[in-house]
Amino acid sequence: MSSVILKQIGKQFGAATVLPSVDLTIPDGSFTVIVGPSGCGKSTLLRIIAGLDNPTSGHVLIDDRDVTNVDPAERGIAMVFQAYALYPHMTVAENIGFPLKMARLPRAEIEQRVAAAAETLKLGPMLSRRPKALSGGQRQRVAIGRAIVREPDVFLFDEPLSNLDAALRTQMRVELAELHRKLGSTMIYVTHDQVEAMTMADQIVVMNGGRVEQVGAPMDLYNTPQTPFVASFLGAPKMNFFEGEIARQFDTDLLGVRPEHIILAEDGGWKTNVRHYERLGAQTVYYLDLKDGQAAIAVSDADAVFGIGAEVGISFKSDKLHRFRNGQRQAN
Repeated sequence: MSSVILKQIGKQFGAATVLPSVDLTIPDGSFTVIVGPSGCGKSTLLRIIAGLDNPTSGHVLIDDRDVTNVDPAERGIAMVFQAYALYPHMTVAENIGFPLKMARLPRAEIEQRVAAAAETLKLGPMLSRRPKALSGGQRQRVAIGRAIVREPDVFLFDEPLSNLDAALRTQMRVELAELHRKLGSTMIYVTHDQVEAMTMADQIVVMNGGRVEQVGAPMDLYNTPQTPFVASFLGAPKMNFFEGEIARQFDTDLLGVRPEHIILAEDGGWKTNVRHYERLGAQTVYYLDLKDGQAAIAVSDADAVFGIGAEVGISFKSDKLHRFRNGQRQAN
C-alpha cells in the first residue's frame, strides 16, 4: 500500500489552464473518490498520477517517492478505464494474465496469480470463456482482475461503471467496496456520479473548475459543505437555496436546505403551490413554487397527500440549515 501526494500540480493545454494548482493527499489504504462535473479536471488529474500526462508544474509522490518524471510502468500503479479494452480472441484467463505474460513472468506464477484474482472476483467458472460470452459486469471484473494480478501499490479507476446499466452499477459498487476491504490497497476512483462517491468512498475530493473545493469523509461533506457548489453537488434531490426575505430571516445571503429537511403543512410557514410530485414508493418528492417566485423541492416519507395546485406551507428543521455568505459557509 502507498499514499499519493500531489504538490502544486498545474496543467496547461496551450493557453488553457485545466489545473491551476492542486495540493492533495490520498492516504495509504484509502478509497478516495474524485468527483465533479464534466470538464472539472478530475480525469486529467488521474492521468497525471498514472503518468499518462505530464504536469506543467508540481510534483507527484507515491509512497514518498517523487515519480513526476518516472515512466508509468515503474510507478507501481494499475489503471482500470471506462472501456474494458479486453482482447476478444483471448479467454478470460489469458486477458487477466496478459500483463504478466508481457513482463515475462514464469508460467506457474502467472497461473497462480490469475487463479487468485479470479477467486477474489468470482470469475473462476468463466476463465475459459471469451469476452463476447460475458455480461458487462463480468467484463468489467475481468478488467479489474487484469489490474489485480499486477499487485500494484495504487489502483486507479477512471469512470469504470459508466457503460453499465443501473442495476449492474449498483452491484459493481458493492463489489468494488468489498474488493477494497479485502485487498486493503490504495484506490483512487474518478466519477461524475455523486451516488458512487457517497456510497464507496472513505474520502471524497470535490473538484470544480480545476480546483479542489473540499476534501473529507462522505457524511462530513454532506452535513457541512463549505461552499454552495459542494452543497448542491452532493445529495439527490439537490439542496434548495433561498435568497431574499427568507435568507434574511436567518441572517444570511444564501440559505441552503436539503429537501428532506423541509416540513410540509397545510398552514403556517411560507406559502407554496405544488407544481408537480413524484411517488417513489417509500417517499414522495414535491416540486413547489413559492409566492416570491423561488422554487423548492421537498421530500416526504408519506404518500402524496397534496395534489397538484394545492397550497402548502413550508418550514425548515432549524438544526439542519446551511448558511452561506460570499460563497463560503457561515458558522452556526
